[in-house]
Amino acid sequence: MGKQIEAMLPFAREAAKLQRDGMRWVANVMRNHGIKLVVDFESGFPSTNHLHHFLKDPHARIVYSDKDKRVVRISRDKWLTGTDRNQVLYLECDAGEPEVLLDKLVSDGIVSRGERVGFVLWGFSAFLTDAALIHAAQKLYEWPNDDSILVFQAQVANADLANPKMRRIVDDYRLKLRTEIFVRPLDGYRNLLHPRREDDDGHFRPVLQLLKGSIRTQSVPMQEFYQGAGVGLGGVLVK
Repeated sequence: MGKQIEAMLPFAREAAKLQRDGMRWVANVMRNHGIKLVVDFESGFPSTNHLHHFLKDPHARIVYSDKDKRVVRISRDKWLTGTDRNQVLYLECDAGEPEVLLDKLVSDGIVSRGERVGFVLWGFSAFLTDAALIHAAQKLYEWPNDDSILVFQAQVANADLANPKMRRIVDDYRLKLRTEIFVRPLDGYRNLLHPRREDDDGHFRPVLQLLKGSIRTQSVPMQEFYQGAGVGLGGVLVK
């Protein structure tokens, strides 16, 4: 599928790098909130510029996860060699059913129920149905203690489907990849994530603003795409 995406999006690698750059901001959020246990969903390959590269805290633990067995296996065998397995884990999990992973962490004695957690849902929310997102948000609200946080990217929020380039990408995903992109307004995301609310200092802001970047630093095709879609908005949600 990777080659198909690159054929549809010539700037796919550039966009993926920009998404991954967001992990630096996520790590800063976790440090500022004093989070010592981070659970990241749909993590992809933990290569360079992932959370454990930025969250340089010897007392913090990171649990990566992905529903793709191949990604999990390669990540363990290739990308996490040399890391402390007591500090960095990679497990299989469907982000739409986070309770499966959380219950396994408890049953394996890795974490205790009600432990303070920093959850990360970044870079894939546009591929979750409303029902899946509601279910995941509710489970992530119920499971941890009241000081837990959720760092969330509202992917392609407020995208302009009247923009022909954005419309073509959405249609290409549906017709060529058989994959639906769910374009939602920001308030739509807020409703789906209820009852979590935005932290006073962590309200949703454009990811490029969080990264102190600008679309002027990106390639022209990338600029044109984000003018129609926006790279999305990132925020911190609390109970």
